[in-house]
Formats: sequence, structure tokens, C-alpha cells
Amino acid sequence: MKIFPKLSIFLLVALPLQLNAAPQVVVSITPIHSLVSMVLKGVGEPDLILPGGQSPHTFSLTPSSARKVLDADLVVYVSDSYETGLRKMLKNVSSENKIELIAMPDQLTILPQRKGGRWESHEHEGHEHIDGNQSGHAPEDDVLKNNLEDNPQSPDDRFLDPHVWLSPDNATAIILLLRDRLSLIDPLNVQLYLTNANAAIEKISIHTETLRHKLQSSSHRPYLVFHDAFQYFESYFDLHALGSVILGPERKPGARRISELRQLIKEEGVRCIFSEPQFEPRLVSNLTEDLDIARGELDPLGAGLDQGVELWFELTINLAKSLDSCLN
Repeated sequence: MKIFPKLSIFLLVALPLQLNAAPQVVVSITPIHSLVSMVLKGVGEPDLILPGGQSPHTFSLTPSSARKVLDADLVVYVSDSYETGLRKMLKNVSSENKIELIAMPDQLTILPQRKGGRWESHEHEGHEHIDGNQSGHAPEDDVLKNNLEDNPQSPDDRFLDPHVWLSPDNATAIILLLRDRLSLIDPLNVQLYLTNANAAIEKISIHTETLRHKLQSSSHRPYLVFHDAFQYFESYFDLHALGSVILGPERKPGARRISELRQLIKEEGVRCIFSEPQFEPRLVSNLTEDLDIARGELDPLGAGLDQGVELWFELTINLAKSLDSCLN
């Protein structure tokens, strides 16, 4: 008979702890994890699936990570076509428990993938947007937009640029999405989510002006990137990338492509070519052999950076510093 009073006391103590437990949030990649960490600050820590050095295109989900995805209150990722290792597991996660960022065209600016390795001048000058607040986009972009809105998990997300976090405006929009969704999941901490979101947005705004100042002398200098991962950053800061070495993460250039790029470098006076830490730099060495061109490195994911709140800021300032250093 003495067991029951002890059990009752235990339940009275444990129940509030359970009610106040931090929501279990799982995030695919480090830049998005950083943005989630800003909103969750003081409440909990999100789980990260992929460290910064791993490519989202080629990873396999571990059993422990798969269990975290299934048990999560919220899974935040870019798209089924970007983090391909998550696709199968996410079919078992309800829409209320996940945010696919590429499927949020009303909240984020979504850009179509650029065609080919050498981008036409109107593509890097016009930057057509798939966004309800933008105008002047091409008819084929309307088709992509309509398909995305009608079916947010359409295979057509393969034709959309997944690197949405590299736009400061998108980073702010992601903060707001997270604030609202976490407030629904965890209403006890609504005020903290609101405070965190406001602080993050203000910090992003100040940081963006620092980036703009750093890049102001680089805006019209032509350069090449390893693969088309920086369109959002280029569009926002009016940078002048002419093309990419590879057409996609799994499509290496042939001899003809290398020859065309070498000709492009000579004709356009390309100042710099950038490699990435996630890919083998030997292709860049072959391409630039005997050419008078500077070399740098751009990292869209933050390889080597400590995960957490500061990673997004460090990642973007590193991009600005690399561009400024190589182009000037």
C-alpha cells in the first residue's frame, strides 16, 4: 500500500518535466541547423544529420539517424532531390512534422537551376525568381512555379536550385517559418521563440550590410565556380559568375567542356576560379594549367566550421572574404 503514494509523487514530479521537454528537431545540413539553432536557443539543441564536410548528394542515413527522423517532432530539410538519403525515410513522416524548404515558394525566393555550365548573360543579370512577390520571370519559370504549388513534393524540385540558405532574405524567411511551426509544436515557449526570431533577424540584417560592404568592389568582376551552388548569394549581392566547371555534382566535364571553359576564361577576362572542399580540386588544376587566373575556394555548407548559431554568419562572411580576396 505504501507503493502508491510514492508512485503518485513520482508522477507529479515527472509530468511537468515531460510537458516542458524541448521539442525534438532534426535538421539535414549545417547551414539550416544553424538557423534552427537560433530559434531554439534557450529551449533545446537540434540534431544534425550531416556534418559540414559531407555532400548531401551522396550520403546514406545511419540507423541512429533514421530513428531520430522517425521520432522527431519536426524535421527540417531542403528537398527530396537534394538530401537524397532522407527521401525514403521522410515518406513515413507526416507533413505536420516536417518542413521541406524548397516547397515554400510563398515564403522563400526559389530560383530555377541554371542551364549548362556557361550561363547566358540574361541569366546572371535577370535572376528570374519563383516567388509570389517577384515579377518578370520567364514563361518556363511559371510552369515550374505552378507545378511546385500544385504538388509541393513534385519531382520537379530537381529543376530548382536547392541552396536557398545563401540568400539573407531566405535566411530571414526560414527563421520566421521555424518560429511559427515551433510555436505550434511547443506553445509553452512561444515567447522565447518570438524573442529568438526577432534577435536573429536583426543580427542577419546587420551582418548583411557587412557582407554588402565587403563585396562592393567585386560585383562586376567575372569568375567561375566549381558547381552552381552560389546563385542565391550572387543574385542578392549582384555578383558576376559566368559559369561552372561541372554541370552537376555527379557530372564531370569532358575534354570539349574543358576546352570551352578555357576559351571562356580568355575571352571574358575571368579573374578567378573557385573550387569547393566537398569536391576533388584536380579538375580546377587541369582547367587552369598555363592560364593567368587566380584560384580560391568557396564553401556553401561550412565544412570545418563548428555547428551551431554562429555557423551561418561565419559561412557567409567566409564566402565574401574569399570572393573579395580572389577577385581583387
